[in-house]
Amino acid sequence: MDLVGVIPAIITPIRRNGKIDEGSLEKQVALSGARVHGFLVNGTTGEGPFLSEEERKRTFEVVRGSKEGASFCARVARCLHGADDG
Repeated sequence: MDLVGVIPAIITPIRRNGKIDEGSLEKQVALSGARVHGFLVNGTTGEGPFLSEEERKRTFEVVRGSKEGASFCARVARCLHGADDG
């Protein structure tokens, strides 16, 4: 897959209760307009490593579902908080 064009890192909006604000995430994608060719999801904006695997997956699904035909790059790293985190 070739990644070409404008592919910004997208911020994952988090509500006060700690849940992903999917509506705001969809709005970010919609506001990107036609000049954006794709998105870096859970990437360099800081929150990605602190989201659970399910939250990272859901974030990617919401963004992908909001911009048909775009390219996507997803970061899958996570932080280890203790010895039991594997």
